[in-house]
Amino acid sequence: MQPLIINKKTNHLVHILLVPVPIILLFFLNYYLGLLINNTIVVPFILPASKAFDPYNAYTSNLFISLGVASLSFLLIILTCFLTKKPLGTFGFNLNNFKYSLKFLGIFLFSFMGLYITFGSLAARYNLFDYTLPYPLNLSNITGAFLFQLLFSGLEEVFFRSFIITLLLMFWAPLFESQRKLEFSAVLASSFIFTMRHIGINFFPFEITYLVPLQLLVVTVMGISFGFIFVKSKSLLGAYLTHGLSNACIFVFLLVLNAI
Repeated sequence: MQPLIINKKTNHLVHILLVPVPIILLFFLNYYLGLLINNTIVVPFILPASKAFDPYNAYTSNLFISLGVASLSFLLIILTCFLTKKPLGTFGFNLNNFKYSLKFLGIFLFSFMGLYITFGSLAARYNLFDYTLPYPLNLSNITGAFLFQLLFSGLEEVFFRSFIITLLLMFWAPLFESQRKLEFSAVLASSFIFTMRHIGINFFPFEITYLVPLQLLVVTVMGISFGFIFVKSKSLLGAYLTHGLSNACIFVFLLVLNAI
């Protein structure tokens, strides 16, 4: 990709256009991919077929929407690789820096879950958030939801880290003087989109259907952390594993809160 030639007069305008516009477009891309899969596949076909084994939809919708969005995101990555002549490994599909990923995973889980359990317990004690789970806590629901969080919730990383961060690193490269600033900006952008997608929004008519401030704070911390492990390791594996294990630990913590 040839660098853009930007003089001082146009530099401000370029930043105004090239920085926020991709963020907005990527947000709506993820939003409508999820909506498309939910409305055309999950609701009319998957949910009726899953009533026998997941009658309360404890994990089925999340599982198939995650699989669908990750699959479409991977196709977009393949297309981008073809157009830019970049190898697939550029988007993190490799085993680079495996030991670094595992080291970060351990450090993050230890520190993050320590803080989460401490402040989560206080928040639950003073009813600052609703920690009840929207389905009966039987063996089937708990097992299915836990396995989803552990094994499949990390599929979000394909879009939010692999696709978004790598695309922004390529697209924004001419706008930043240093690689460090470029990576930092791409991580923040992906984290912002990741956080916004944890708000329930209807656009026609506009309506906020779901918003939990404490959850958004947690999601922001997680998004930034997953982004940095992705850019530092240049591999999707660490972010994927850390995402899944973090969500599984949070799920277990919520189960404990519900039990007591």
